[in-house]
This record gives sequence, C-alpha cells and structure tokens, in this order.
Amino acid sequence: MMYVQMTDTFMSGWGKAKSKKNILVFECETDEEVEAVLSNAEPRDEMVDIKVRVTPLKGRQNCLVQQKNKEVYPNWYKKDYFKK
Repeated sequence: MMYVQMTDTFMSGWGKAKSKKNILVFECETDEEVEAVLSNAEPRDEMVDIKVRVTPLKGRQNCLVQQKNKEVYPNWYKKDYFKK
C-alpha cells in the first residue's frame, strides 16, 4: 500500500478544518493508482505539498487529516480526470 498526501489550501482554515491545514491522504494499491491520483492533484492550484508516502499520515496537531480511497473518491483514481 502507498499513499498520496496533499494539502488542500481551499478547504484549509474553515469548516472541520477551522484554524487548521486540511490534508488529504489517498490510499493506493498500485503504482497506476498513485500515478492517477498524482495526475489529478498536480494541475490543481489548491493542492500543494503533494508527496507519495509508504506509511499513512496519522493525525497531527493543527491539521485535519482525511483518509480517502477509491470507494469514497473514485474519480481521483481515473488518470487525468480533472484536466481541463
């Protein structure tokens, strides 16, 4: 299992992430899933600090860490889904 982690600057600072960074962590079972999630995160201006991890990110102070997967966010696992 691998994980693609990113900070969502648009959703940071309000709602459940009030006064916090909103960090998304996508679970990936294959290299192809990692590539697909990266292809969708990298062109989005609001997604920053994008990185691939081999261990899941645990809760952090001043951060809302949200674990995502293909069942919850299936379009993120379709390569180039968000390209304009």
